[in-house]
Amino acid sequence: MKYFFFMTLFGLVLTGLHAQSGLLSGKVIDAKTRDPLPFANVYVDKTTIGTTTNSSGEFTLKDAPLGNVEIVCSFVGYIPHQQKVIVAASNNKSLYIELTPNALQLSEVEVKSSRDKTWEKQLKKFENIFLGRTEDCTILNPWVLEFSNENNQMKAVASLPVEIENRALGYRLFFQLKSFSYSASGYSIFGNVRFVEMTTNNGKEALTWMKNRERAYLGSVRHLMKSILDRKINKEGFVLYKEREKGKLRSRNFSYELAHNLSLADTISITSPVVGTNEYRIKIKDKVEVHYNYDFSMTRFYVDINYPVSWLETKEGYVLIDQGGNIINGTDVFVSGDMSDARVSSMLPLDYKPGGLITIELPKKFSATRLQEKVYIHSDKPYYYAGDKIWFSAYMNYRTTGSLDTLSKVLYVDLLNSDKVIVQNCVLQIDNGRASGSFNLPSNTEPGNYILRAYTRWMRNADQAYFFNRTITVGANSTGLVLPHITFKNSISESVL
Repeated sequence: MKYFFFMTLFGLVLTGLHAQSGLLSGKVIDAKTRDPLPFANVYVDKTTIGTTTNSSGEFTLKDAPLGNVEIVCSFVGYIPHQQKVIVAASNNKSLYIELTPNALQLSEVEVKSSRDKTWEKQLKKFENIFLGRTEDCTILNPWVLEFSNENNQMKAVASLPVEIENRALGYRLFFQLKSFSYSASGYSIFGNVRFVEMTTNNGKEALTWMKNRERAYLGSVRHLMKSILDRKINKEGFVLYKEREKGKLRSRNFSYELAHNLSLADTISITSPVVGTNEYRIKIKDKVEVHYNYDFSMTRFYVDINYPVSWLETKEGYVLIDQGGNIINGTDVFVSGDMSDARVSSMLPLDYKPGGLITIELPKKFSATRLQEKVYIHSDKPYYYAGDKIWFSAYMNYRTTGSLDTLSKVLYVDLLNSDKVIVQNCVLQIDNGRASGSFNLPSNTEPGNYILRAYTRWMRNADQAYFFNRTITVGANSTGLVLPHITFKNSISESVL
């Protein structure tokens, strides 16, 4: 039977996601140099509640839920910081966060070649397990992932947050992957996640996001826990059963099981508040079978019913939840069956509220106070042949001339093929706002359009939309390349390729 350690993906210690909120402030610095770190991300784990530090490394986190929350601070090139904080309505202490440089991310001279076929196969397998089988959810930076196989287990690590665009739900996720493992018996995913609401000015798209979010919530473990807490199990479409005899051989006919082996589980007296907190304890001593009558399942455990069936077990005999139904003791809760098919593609932030509306607005421009630098790449030619060398120069533009060489010292340049796979990359020193480099195109380079992409570490903390991208064309030879609208002139004649 397949087991999914559900809360290693979705859970955290969080007990105050409700209407009341507080305010947190603080400062983020480099633990070694003691310098402030501007543009660091500070957020409540697995929510849309977050902010970035200003030029002095200071931040103010508004709308932080009251109670115990998990605060995460991340910055490219540093080890993420995670801290439990009690948020009160007033008089919160200022946080002082020190980030330690990550030596593995600070290597500034590495040149990577294209990934091999084995890595590409592992990536596809990882995406199926991590995201689920969907075309609407995409990993934007797969090159940060590394895979290994140990003791018949596939494992994955990421050097940077995995950036995910979920076009079905309208979220962009930054997933700090701490561990990932998969075997024939199940899988485990653990990490911190920052959710960012995508914007739209299209009413139809906004309505689709609302419907898809509601669909992802309905029938989920969180929905089940909230229904138990509110004593609305039957109204919400859930029925819970328990076995009369443990270990008895099961049949695939539900009518037979209901007559001989299953009985209704108590869902009224099993809930109790935890004194002095906003937490609730749901007593589940033995494995319970969960039926959700308001949906259809393609996977059938029973031959005579077609709705989702799942099983829920606990390590310590109880489930600890907050007022929104979010599970707190996640590593002690085990889910199998239809509910275990939940993946990152159906993951909702913990501050999501069923029935919530989406504001239609024009996409906001990136704040000029945050975007302190831009890069522009100029190549020596608009097209190349296999065997050529691509020479390029980089120019840095700063919001103020006083920022020259005070921000990023290093420029990252990638060459991607038409499948957006990195085939070459280099790391260049920025000197007086400029840098230059080259890529050698092997003689067996496939013809087609390639992308020259450039960015700094500051930009990686924001969004890939602010990277520099330029398309260049590579041909196999001088006669096999067709480039429309390219004109060469001389004093004698004019020819068009």
